[in-house]
Amino acid sequence: MDQAFYTAFSCLFLGLLLAPSIFIRHGTRRDMDKSITWRFMQGLLSAAKKRINTWLFLFRGPSMIQEEYDKSNGSPFWIQAPENRYLVVSSWDHIKEIDAAPEDILSLQAAAKEILQPRYTMQNFNWFDKKGVDGTPLVRTLRTLLTNHLPDILPDARRSMSALFDGILESHSIVNGSYTTPLFPMVIEAIALTNAAAFFGKDLACNKAFMSAAMNFIEQTLITAEVVRVLPSAIAPFIGNLLAKKLGAGKILYDALIPIAEERLEEKARKSLGQTVPEHHDCVQWVMECSPRSKPWSADRIVHELMALWFGSVHITSTLIAKPSQTACFALHHLCIHSEYIEPLRNEIESTGWTNFDKSGGKAFPLLDSFMKESARMNPVESVSSRRMALKPFELSDGSRIEPGEWICTAPRGMMADARYYADPQKFQGFRFVDPNLLDKKVSGISGDGVPQETPSKFTDITDWQLWGTGRSACPGRFYATAVMKTLLALFITKYDMQLEDPKAARYFAWRTFIYPFASTKVDNIPIIHSDRQYHTHIMFEHFELRHIMPLLVASATTFGGLWPFWSPKNAMLEFGLPESIADSPAAQPVMVLCSARTTALGMLMFIFYQQEKLAAVDTVMAVMGAYLGIVDGYVCWKEGMPGKAVFRCVSGMVIAGWGLIGLTESGF
Repeated sequence: MDQAFYTAFSCLFLGLLLAPSIFIRHGTRRDMDKSITWRFMQGLLSAAKKRINTWLFLFRGPSMIQEEYDKSNGSPFWIQAPENRYLVVSSWDHIKEIDAAPEDILSLQAAAKEILQPRYTMQNFNWFDKKGVDGTPLVRTLRTLLTNHLPDILPDARRSMSALFDGILESHSIVNGSYTTPLFPMVIEAIALTNAAAFFGKDLACNKAFMSAAMNFIEQTLITAEVVRVLPSAIAPFIGNLLAKKLGAGKILYDALIPIAEERLEEKARKSLGQTVPEHHDCVQWVMECSPRSKPWSADRIVHELMALWFGSVHITSTLIAKPSQTACFALHHLCIHSEYIEPLRNEIESTGWTNFDKSGGKAFPLLDSFMKESARMNPVESVSSRRMALKPFELSDGSRIEPGEWICTAPRGMMADARYYADPQKFQGFRFVDPNLLDKKVSGISGDGVPQETPSKFTDITDWQLWGTGRSACPGRFYATAVMKTLLALFITKYDMQLEDPKAARYFAWRTFIYPFASTKVDNIPIIHSDRQYHTHIMFEHFELRHIMPLLVASATTFGGLWPFWSPKNAMLEFGLPESIADSPAAQPVMVLCSARTTALGMLMFIFYQQEKLAAVDTVMAVMGAYLGIVDGYVCWKEGMPGKAVFRCVSGMVIAGWGLIGLTESGF
């Protein structure tokens, strides 16, 4: 409790003690004194009630904000939290005013600093109150580099998620044909595993001790930050430092990442001298490369930024409102509740195919995209968005004013349930945001999907959607987060039939402005036999298209043709076009076997790349192998007096090389 509360309580107590003496000593003025005392007591009780409500905000934040939203009729309103007060706006004109305010007046970074308390949770991270040019590296890392690498990230993410789900379910007993498991821990672990591979590299993602610390870091950051925020400022630093030492996941994370960051900086220095260094495609590398050239970040700064990025990727950052794990979990709840959507979503995923999804960078599956958006609209994780702390006084166009240290934010939860913005807002319409032209009769016939939005929109949109923040400060990682969530949901849809173990049980609770799913909520997962079989056999051929016949034939010919010399080297050499004098040579036959082993290895490499859906790599092998074999084999046959075979081998090799150079396996005609 803070000083104001103790003062109010003391005044109330003294008032109750002094009231009888006032009545006794001033009997002739009893009525007037009674009135004054009653008003005094009412004031104290009102102050005490207000203070109690302030602390109740921790447990009833979303409902309290909704109550004020309903009374405000679109006007700004105040919400009092234990440590601060927020001015909440809900009109788009006011939202645009917030977005237009300079960073040195309304600061997103200062608000995030208060939420995360990085001094105690992130190894003394020196987080400034306003964002400068040194905030650009993270934006470029998330918005550009991470997003551009999604076609390479998503196949590996899908395979690791699928294996994780299978392992978790198989660790539980099957009852009546289904595995009953707590849902939220599965979702968190899947997203954490995917993000760790993309951020820190596969080696650390496979390190169980590191991943355990990384997961604990999320929980410990939340605990420490919340405790520090509600404590009086006089004792907050002492308790914060004590918790930081006691809860050591952050230090484990920091100590594991520091040597990697230092090694990458050394490699960068060697590369600048012209030396060859390994290539890395992860956020460690991208954050380092994007740091300011005039003042490059140290290993310490890189690791601090990565820790903040890691926390946000699994839970929340200063700009990310749609926390992936919670948002995906609520979407799975809605799939269980509204099971009529599973079949059209499953059909969309299977007809589109994973290859097209990966190539799109996660933009495919428009029906699933709309379902996710409707789920987030009906059950948003956050009740406020676009938090800004005032560094200087700020006034809205209607005269509402906030002083330095106070917050201003938007009310997405209220807006998403407002009939002014959404038709029939209390009704779940999974395909509300889809272009009507994309809906066939079967899909559009789903009950409750007759009123789509006037303008179709996507889950990642920010123009009319507060899920990702506002305008120029909207979450730059929303494209990556959306692609990962789609992958996770699509795997559940294609691998299992799902239902909540207890549909009537409470599924979530509130803390401050957030809504969290209960970790204990269980889902019955019934494996889909045909889909599961398809998944395991389509690892090689699920993404097959007619244009893949050519590379598969080349891979087969080189793989099995290269094995021929192992059991009949003479016949293989004669078929190749060499004269019988060479084919009979004991010295030439081992050379032929070795050369053929090389050819077989190239064919097997093509199959491996095809299995991993790395079609660009298949094209690369075809280009190099076709050109090399066409020239070399053609030259050998020509020198041995076989012009017909020389022309055939040269032309066929060039055709294979041309196919690969154009990229027909990956892109088609």
